[in-house]
Amino acid sequence: MKKVFYLLSIITLFSNCRSNNKQTATDSAKTSRPIDQTQQLIKKFKPFLPGVWVTIDYINDLDKTHSPFKSFVKLHGIPSFIIDADSIKADSLVAGASMNNHEGDQFVIYLKKGINPAVLPLKMDYENRMHFYDLGYLINKNDTNLVIYRYDKNKKLINQIIYEKVIDKDMNGDMGYGIDYITNKKLISGKYIVTDSLGNTTNIEFTNDGKVAGFPGISTYYVNTDFEAGPANNIDQLSFDLYTKHQKDFAFKIYEDTLNVYRTTANADSTLLFFGKLVYKMVRKKQGGN
Repeated sequence: MKKVFYLLSIITLFSNCRSNNKQTATDSAKTSRPIDQTQQLIKKFKPFLPGVWVTIDYINDLDKTHSPFKSFVKLHGIPSFIIDADSIKADSLVAGASMNNHEGDQFVIYLKKGINPAVLPLKMDYENRMHFYDLGYLINKNDTNLVIYRYDKNKKLINQIIYEKVIDKDMNGDMGYGIDYITNKKLISGKYIVTDSLGNTTNIEFTNDGKVAGFPGISTYYVNTDFEAGPANNIDQLSFDLYTKHQKDFAFKIYEDTLNVYRTTANADSTLLFFGKLVYKMVRKKQGGN
């Protein structure tokens, strides 16, 4: 009887050890799976996320209007955001954002499966609590776009906003930098022959990042893209050497390859601006021109 009891004890002990080992392995798998999934999602999404992104609705509208003032309606919600993939912490990262191209904001990207394996869930505090959001990407022939999807509480898609990368990296920490950059690139950047009101001519160049070359006494330019607040914010405006004692403000209109720059006048209570005298006629040089 003692031998039988001893044998049963060994079998029981062996069985318990196997059971404990099995449980430990299962627990380990449960613990490691989220980490593995996070690493897989980082590997999948990281090549597409970094950069400064602007809604293509605004970009395409600029091609039609040639006017930031007229296209401002396309800058509602989050028209631009910045993602630095090196800022990933654990299973999330924070994206800096522009709210209505007027205020800085941010949202959280979770490196977890969203409504499907091809998207990542987002946390946006500014919107309706009954809605939720995912971030995905679209691969085109020549480019990759990011997409923010918005759903209702029943997981029904309400709308989607597609974004285009306009530059690889944020250059100055301004959440609206991407909008400024693409506006300059689409409308202003290039080489021009400039004729002033006295008939004098010169050759100048505007760059995508707001620099000016060849224009005596002027080193930077700024195109207003924020028409959220007034007064006197009702027409397209161009400033030279903004925030310096040499700052000069003008209005502008674009006609095909010509950028006309005007002085401005105001109404009696200075709430509205109007186009005044033409100061500079700038004719864009054809590509390849000196």
